Amino acid sequence: MLYRFSADTLIMIVLYYVLLVLLVVTIIDNDAGLAFASAFAQNNFYRMNFSTHSLDDNKDPMTISVTENAADANTVGFDASDILEGILIIADIGGVAIVGLVIVTVYYQKRERKFDGMMEVFKLLNGKEQRESRLKLFEAYHMYKKTKDLGIFQTEIYREYVERTIHDMDEIGSLVRNGLVSKDLFFDVFWNTTIRCWNASKEFIGYRGSSRHFPHYMINFETLAKEAELYGTKYHGHASDSSVEP
Repeated sequence: MLYRFSADTLIMIVLYYVLLVLLVVTIIDNDAGLAFASAFAQNNFYRMNFSTHSLDDNKDPMTISVTENAADANTVGFDASDILEGILIIADIGGVAIVGLVIVTVYYQKRERKFDGMMEVFKLLNGKEQRESRLKLFEAYHMYKKTKDLGIFQTEIYREYVERTIHDMDEIGSLVRNGLVSKDLFFDVFWNTTIRCWNASKEFIGYRGSSRHFPHYMINFETLAKEAELYGTKYHGHASDSSVEP
């Protein structure tokens, strides 16, 4: 099975590499961090004062002062601006790293939600009852083609199966539309099933929507079927031939 990258995945990859480039440019283009470290090392010094008291109280105390300055011979200029610039560079690097971490975290959380949603879809469409319902829907459709009587879909034999199938597909259409299920992954497995179910039930759905004055009845199912047809045409080239007949 060929894996197809979604648009969201490609955008996330591009953003990740943009952030990576910005991080590298920040490090290379700003040598103030190195200047900060060098200036600090060359200007580091310490001073120690030792005071001793003589046993003779009439004498002044003796003070020994030891001073060491690593920059006495060759002093490099160092002021508060070097510290500030170094801190800003560290903050820039940290900010880029945090943004990258947030983006990656959000991406994988979204991917995990889509995976969980796809598992629910598999359960919804691959159960024994669901497969039986689709077969009964197709059977009702063929009876309708012979008699042109839409009432067949509501007979005691077929009603339960027809209702279950169209409501399951409408629910899946809502999950896909809201991004809770990967559209490409779903169509890679169920594009044919979606179109067949729609072709078998669209006349009945249209009739029920009109009788209830509800033009958006099963709109998620309808939208899902249209997108499945586009997918089938693009990747399989036969979205409307006998392979998608109920």
